[in-house]
Amino acid sequence: MGSGKSTLLKALLGEVSISSGSITVADDEIAYCSQNPWLWNGTIRENIVGADVADDAWLTKVCWTCGLDQDFQELPDGIDTRVGNDGTSLSGGQKNRISLARAVYSRRSLILLDDVLSGLDTRTERLVFNRVLGPQGILRKLKVTTILATHAIGWLRYADTVLVIEDGKLAYQGSPDKAPASFIREHAGRTHQEDDEEDIDNTSPAELPLKSSRSSSVSSTTVKTQSNWQLYKSYFSSFNTISFSSFTILIVAFSALQCVQQLVLKWWAAAEATSSSELGKWVGILAAITVVFVLVVFGLLYLGFMYLFPQSSIYLHIKQFTALVKIRYSAWGGKETGSIANRFSQDISIIDMQLSGALLNVMAGVTEVIAMTAIIIVATPFIAATLPVLIPVFWIIQNIYLRTGKQLRIMDLEAKAPLCTHFLETVTGVATIKTFGWTKAYREKNERLLENSQTPYYLLESGKLSKHRTKHIH
Repeated sequence: MGSGKSTLLKALLGEVSISSGSITVADDEIAYCSQNPWLWNGTIRENIVGADVADDAWLTKVCWTCGLDQDFQELPDGIDTRVGNDGTSLSGGQKNRISLARAVYSRRSLILLDDVLSGLDTRTERLVFNRVLGPQGILRKLKVTTILATHAIGWLRYADTVLVIEDGKLAYQGSPDKAPASFIREHAGRTHQEDDEEDIDNTSPAELPLKSSRSSSVSSTTVKTQSNWQLYKSYFSSFNTISFSSFTILIVAFSALQCVQQLVLKWWAAAEATSSSELGKWVGILAAITVVFVLVVFGLLYLGFMYLFPQSSIYLHIKQFTALVKIRYSAWGGKETGSIANRFSQDISIIDMQLSGALLNVMAGVTEVIAMTAIIIVATPFIAATLPVLIPVFWIIQNIYLRTGKQLRIMDLEAKAPLCTHFLETVTGVATIKTFGWTKAYREKNERLLENSQTPYYLLESGKLSKHRTKHIH
């Protein structure tokens, strides 16, 4: 344990820098099983086949060889069962055997196995070793060069060459029968010696079902959405009552002063003032209103962006994080890491950068519309007769726009989750991806997910562009 076995394998893969000497590997595509199996949140079939060509007959044989046939009969969807993030829905032994099955399925000429038999019970370990690595194992039949790093020295007697590493140094290299350490010879000569022929059933791989019919459920994501009023209530509850009340008063003052400025200019024009005293009076009134207006705008922006919105963002972040840490372990299996990362990156960024400005614009726009409508009605009372017709029309238009905009925003957020998931999974499994020669396939998949994630964004921007054009025409 801790002697440097894993480091040696990673050095063969080119993942570790060497201080002296050189390493030459004839094949640039190697199958590799890490000590900590790398699995992504897909089905077992997808994790075994990876970016290689699908071959159901060969897949069936490989799964039988790795002892996964009994597991498929017990899992709800057989080989099409989703493994969860990093294989959370599987046991440690199942993850090791799926990783081994991926290496065997790839049919590479060189396979590096880093303690893949750990975590298996005695019978399963014996079964898998004899079917995969034993004298009649599938790798022997395929003439695959196999390097197995293990501390279970009972299997050394089946090896052609043994390398004993002690404290990071090569202590012995040669035949297992001539190993100098007495404990190696002792354990290698007795462990599982009575089970050379493996006590397994005679089931043929062709007879094994790849998928169990016990469950007809289809994995899907059901999004439970709240109504608009519930969402608004949740958002407004993040504000401090006193601060938000002050902010609302400043918004009303902002819109009122805008209207008063226009009225003062109108009264000034109607007064037809010509004397210097009258001009000074109107200029003074307008200047005073403008100074108050500037102070209100400054106070509004300072209160909003220095206190109100940051406090709301912190509150919502803490609330979301608290809900996350309270989630049960059983609920993590079907969740993608990208969707969770997306909630704490893009979602919080939208709350910080866009939602605050949108709230400010909406509140200012609503108060300004109310004030201007009141002024118009006072000036021309017959306009009030059109309100019962215009209000329902505007309500229908905004309802359609909001529904469409909301769905596009949800699509924009959800479309980025697979991209985040793929990126995070690629980072954790980059050694395996490079070893199997899947770099090109993963790069193409990343580009495809990136393109798909941008589609809702362009739809959102096109809607904003249409709104700006309409406003410009008016």
